[in-house]
Amino acid sequence: MIALLQFRSDQSGWHEVKCIYDGMGVPYSQYVILNMTSPFLNAELIIEIVKNAQGVILGGNGEGGYEETDPMKRKVFETVRLKTHRVLSVLEDREIPVFGTCFGHQIIADYIGGTVEADKSQAETGIIPITLTSQGRLDPIYSSFPGTFSAAEGHKSSVCTLPSEAIILASSERCLIQSFRYRKMIGTQFHPEFNQQDLADRLEMYPEYMANSIKSGDEDTELMVKRLLANFRKSLYKG
Repeated sequence: MIALLQFRSDQSGWHEVKCIYDGMGVPYSQYVILNMTSPFLNAELIIEIVKNAQGVILGGNGEGGYEETDPMKRKVFETVRLKTHRVLSVLEDREIPVFGTCFGHQIIADYIGGTVEADKSQAETGIIPITLTSQGRLDPIYSSFPGTFSAAEGHKSSVCTLPSEAIILASSERCLIQSFRYRKMIGTQFHPEFNQQDLADRLEMYPEYMANSIKSGDEDTELMVKRLLANFRKSLYKG
């Protein structure tokens, strides 16, 4: 069983499910999908459901995350943040592999002691060149990847620091920490579940992200980055 933990409560939720399903190549019947923003799902119930999962995916959040400034929305965000930290603590103890994309990447970094900031100089939207670090080239999650590849981005906040135990796997021109590994947890600031059409569809839902749009000229409409989800799947089912 694969657990998909979502942080979306708007129209983008099922689009995220579709994109991850396309990339993972795991039958839909093998997923459990839980929304971390639901007040009816406390940490204890979520833990009981996911504690025996083969792997867990943490999705994105298009409705306000670490950049949120509205006091009431920030209070809700903090509740979700702390609930997610409790779940991640159990997943870490049980050594269950975790893959976080975009906001999922950020909240893993936050959980392990890193910092996440709404740094406008690092914000990205569009198809962006991503470059693997020397350690990223050796990590099995990037097996068969070239040193530089293209990926879809759409973020306002970024991971700015990580604890020394975490390994930076990839960077972009604007954003130093595009991907990292911490034990059995992997994060990607970019969206490995997106091809170019997926990004275009998502931006129709969030036109305000276009203010950070970067034109790369990449013509690879499929984007090989979807292989990341397949590599994660293979790591779960290899034995």
